[in-house]
Amino acid sequence: MDEAGATLLDELVRPARAVTDYNTRYSGITAELLATATLSAEEARARVLALARGGGGAADAGEGAEGAEGGEGGGGAEDCFLVGHSLENDLRALELAWPWVLDTALLYPLKHRLEGPPAKARASPLAAC
Repeated sequence: MDEAGATLLDELVRPARAVTDYNTRYSGITAELLATATLSAEEARARVLALARGGGGAADAGEGAEGAEGGEGGGGAEDCFLVGHSLENDLRALELAWPWVLDTALLYPLKHRLEGPPAKARASPLAAC
């Protein structure tokens, strides 16, 4: 999202392997919904990195990922917060490491445990706020 709160990227990514459990109860993803995905993981990674460089995402995606996490010439990832829900899964799938992350599953936990970290919240109750 940008400074005004507008969503910059909200895409489903085609899985590289067959999905064995959509976990729809928590993810909201179904086979029918995932069938509409048009981006590969490589294309999604390029869009994220293009946005981090200050570009529009789709048009800048062809530049490749080399050196995109910073470097010279216009706002690298060191200036960009990645905001989302349970982002460790997305970052792992995209094979990205990110210096600044705001993860709503960790910022707004709904369940509290007596020991260990708070349980992560599902995205659906957060979306109703």
